[in-house]
Amino acid sequence: MKQRIQFHGNDYEKIGFQRLENDQEILWQCPKTIGQGFLHAIVLKPDFQLLIRDFEPRDTVTMTFEEDSLPLVFSFLLSGGIHNDLKQGQWNKQFFFTSGQTSLTSFPVICGRCVHPAGEHMRMINIWISENRLRSLLKGLVGDPKEIETLLGKGTRDPMFFGTVTPAFRTALFDIINCPFCGAIRRLFLESKCMELICYQLAQIGAGQIQAKPCKPFSNNEIDRIHHARDLLIADLQNPPSVDKLSKMVGTNDYTLRQGFRKVFGTTIFEQLRRQRLAQAKTLLERSHLNVAEVAFQVGYSDLKHFYKAFKKQFHTTPGACRI
Repeated sequence: MKQRIQFHGNDYEKIGFQRLENDQEILWQCPKTIGQGFLHAIVLKPDFQLLIRDFEPRDTVTMTFEEDSLPLVFSFLLSGGIHNDLKQGQWNKQFFFTSGQTSLTSFPVICGRCVHPAGEHMRMINIWISENRLRSLLKGLVGDPKEIETLLGKGTRDPMFFGTVTPAFRTALFDIINCPFCGAIRRLFLESKCMELICYQLAQIGAGQIQAKPCKPFSNNEIDRIHHARDLLIADLQNPPSVDKLSKMVGTNDYTLRQGFRKVFGTTIFEQLRRQRLAQAKTLLERSHLNVAEVAFQVGYSDLKHFYKAFKKQFHTTPGACRI
């Protein structure tokens, strides 16, 4: 019997993701009852692993987990957001990991939960690497670099650090997502890109660009207001409320609302409206007898040319092709 690959993302199977395994790679497919997308894991070495997450849940997904041998974890969030509640002994942190953030964690033992908001497209890359492997890769340096000692939590009570996805990070991340190679060359390419990302992270630490605290999380009440604002925003796609009116409708100000959309949904208010309009348009084109112009008008587009351009950019196909 083939031995099951051990991977730290196995908790997704508990909520219904289907696991497919082949040659040190695992693909977890998101069932349609939960949403759409996948998680793709590549075991580069037994103690050096890569995980690509690209999925959008229909409803809010909550996962609980408990790890007793977790290595160093490098995380990079390109889109979406995740609510986290982590515990390690007496240490506890609640925060929202948002689009454009990076994090470094060193939790040998950890438990907690993470919440994926409904309707949010999450694109995230994680790199798991053991302390021993990281040290061996840096063999030849005199002593241990200050960056590594900081990363391992020595001299600090907080084993978690947050940074920002820079253009250099983004290029390497999309190189991983769009890897053009196959076989052994592909694995070598991915390993080199993972090391490139690790170097960028360590450089940020060395330059003092990483903070030991994330952005202050919104309260549950504020998050509820932001979700309510989104519901009101998309309730009338033809005539959505202005940002000023929307903020007053939910009892907040426009600055807090704009920041809330970025933190909770990983996007702007306008982008959220645009995505919803196009998603609704695609559904109408597939399931109704309305023509393209009627669909465009119904979801709030008065300029048909603008609608065509936005639709093709979002779905990489034309509105008419959805009829086929």
